Amino acid sequence: MPETCNPNDCPVSARVDALEKEFYRYRGSSSDTHRQMFDRIGALEQNGAAVKAKLDSIEEKLDELTVTVKALADKPAKRWESLWGTRSAPWRGRSCCGWRPGCRGCKNYTCMPSKRCRYAIEKMKRGALMSEKMKKWIRAASIRAVKTMAQTAVATIGASAVLSAVDWPVVASASVLAGLLSLLTSVAGLPEVEA
Repeated sequence: MPETCNPNDCPVSARVDALEKEFYRYRGSSSDTHRQMFDRIGALEQNGAAVKAKLDSIEEKLDELTVTVKALADKPAKRWESLWGTRSAPWRGRSCCGWRPGCRGCKNYTCMPSKRCRYAIEKMKRGALMSEKMKKWIRAASIRAVKTMAQTAVATIGASAVLSAVDWPVVASASVLAGLLSLLTSVAGLPEVEA
């Protein structure tokens, strides 16, 4: 390369100019990339702050619920208090209710039959009959559901040619779904349970 070079026809000068243009182009694109990256980081920081605020409010609500549940657990249930109040009412000198010791449904000589007592006895009898009917229905519906589940499992397993090809999660989920559908169908009525 000659020591003295004319700037108009120097081959190195053209190359330096090309490298300088390429450097400025890369510099511009990298600054755009950095700006986008910093914008994304800023958005992530804002989202993180919003999530932290939500988590803080959830923790506060959870603390409030914990205190409320603890207070409810320490307090006696109103249901038992109200049941004790109605149960103990006949012992306070009111007329016969059918539950007094020695009273056999207002048929003995020490207890006078009253409308209230007869109503309580009839209500107890109807409750016992409904409970027996419910037991029969639950038994029949569960037997039907188990049979349906077994039939579905046999059909699903039978679709495979080899035991290793059986998809056991599919067999289990199909059987459980069939049992659930059988129970829901039994709500409409069961011929096994007499009306």
